Amino acid sequence: MPKSLKLRTGKTLAVEPIQSREHVAQIKRMLKAKSDPRDYALFIFGINTALRACDLRRLTVNDVQHLKLGDPWTFRERKTGKIRKFVMNRDMFDAKVRLLKSRPDFTAASPLFIGYQGRPLCGKYINLLVQEWCRAVGITYRVGGHTPRKTFGYQKRVYENVDFAVLHEIYGHSSIYILKRYLCVTDAEVLNIHTEPI
Repeated sequence: MPKSLKLRTGKTLAVEPIQSREHVAQIKRMLKAKSDPRDYALFIFGINTALRACDLRRLTVNDVQHLKLGDPWTFRERKTGKIRKFVMNRDMFDAKVRLLKSRPDFTAASPLFIGYQGRPLCGKYINLLVQEWCRAVGITYRVGGHTPRKTFGYQKRVYENVDFAVLHEIYGHSSIYILKRYLCVTDAEVLNIHTEPI
């Protein structure tokens, strides 16, 4: 069920990040093998920028077409109005090049990610796409359009030991509690750091 849908009790169902590195790799391989490079680029940009689905929908060709490998770039988030800073890493660069080559009719103002009718992807469709990709590799926990955004932080924290404060700066959440939920920090994990004396 997409993150935005609510239960009758009024509670919102949260979606999870992709927790396994192998699942991330499987989805990348699966989408890269498709003849249409849009989905691959959407996934790659989602997990490498931690942008919300609504902001991925707003990316235009002009935002990225001039960027070379390693170039810094910025984007203003719709929800917060904050400027986010990124670096065009190898996966994003390769995905961008493949996507733009596949659509010679793109103009600078064109949405980077479009549906088959030539319009920007809608949020519900991104939800369905992410669910489809995750189910295809055997993921059974709740996922949706917010999953790529959460996957960035989870993967950086668990597998790359990126500092919590750095991730808080990237996400810009108003509270640590929200970030804790994003990164799947459990109570057991918090208690575990107290087991060994300093």
